[in-house]
Amino acid sequence: MLSGCFSSPTQEKEKEKTMHVLWEYAYDFDGGAPQAKPLINENNVITSGDAKITALNYRTGEMVWKTPYDFSIQLMNDSFGVIDNIITGSIPDKILAWNIRTGTFLWEVFIPDSINLGQLQRITGTEDSFIAASTRAILKISKTGELTVYNQDARTYETTVSEGVLYAGQRIGDPPEGIFSAYDFETMNLLWRFKPVKFGSAARMAPILENGIIYVGTSGGPVNYINGFFALDAQTGEEIWRKEGMFSFSASLIDDYIYVNDGGGVYKLHKSDGKTLWYSEFSGVGTGPIDYGYGYIYSNHSGTIYIIDAETGEIVHKFGPPKGSYFWEVTVEKGRVFAQSNRHLYAFAPWGHTEPLEE
Repeated sequence: MLSGCFSSPTQEKEKEKTMHVLWEYAYDFDGGAPQAKPLINENNVITSGDAKITALNYRTGEMVWKTPYDFSIQLMNDSFGVIDNIITGSIPDKILAWNIRTGTFLWEVFIPDSINLGQLQRITGTEDSFIAASTRAILKISKTGELTVYNQDARTYETTVSEGVLYAGQRIGDPPEGIFSAYDFETMNLLWRFKPVKFGSAARMAPILENGIIYVGTSGGPVNYINGFFALDAQTGEEIWRKEGMFSFSASLIDDYIYVNDGGGVYKLHKSDGKTLWYSEFSGVGTGPIDYGYGYIYSNHSGTIYIIDAETGEIVHKFGPPKGSYFWEVTVEKGRVFAQSNRHLYAFAPWGHTEPLEE
């Protein structure tokens, strides 16, 4: 019998224990820390791992377009804003827009000196405008690049817009406390505000809205403050339930459950009452984003991606980038796992598979 013609049971077992690379793309800039979560748009995955924004065919990794901008590092936003064929990103003093199909530069908006974009996290795309927030202002930018600034009494972190209402995670006061507010999207007039007593700042994760309920969390704050996760009535801000004693750095709502990264691991909560179904603890501390796909949670933690069985909470695998450095962002979509390291964007087959799943 010819040797090497068939895989042995041991070899097959080893295949099951690894993440299989489908393709990889090397950034031009080496050694940075990508901020923007890879975005899937039609047939492309869009990334900013170097001083450019790049679109790759998500199936093959082949470049579709690449657009440089006048700055020396990656975009700062942790998620792209998209409306129609417009995609936006941020650098310290401006927000830029490109055609999402071609990479053609469209416009840029310079931010007033009084507004610091250094901690800008998310750009929210609505039906006809983009929302960004920093210091004590909410910025609304039209599809043609016209800027309107709405000054606020609180520091806004992340926002979600739905049916004419902007929901915002914020902090207010000295020492700062976490609050959650709802604004009329057209006027930015305050509709309601929820302020738990002596809770840390609102987590830098967008409020999650489903069936009239807003799910939000807090993280950080003075040493005598507590943190937690809340479910609020989206119309009134009235508290439905709370889960105290946990940080909330990122979260995903999947079916009847909410998965929350608390910095040391991942909680699985029931969305109806906040009760814990399991807690999966990691080694060390990390605050990277999580994503769900095909029965598993993929959690970026201190440069390593942990894979958790969503049913049981078991950590089935953890891995770093094949060519070294650290993982920063992960997106699970289109039957693939897109993981962004300092140096590469990788497309992997989902855990337990050697090929992409059906799209």
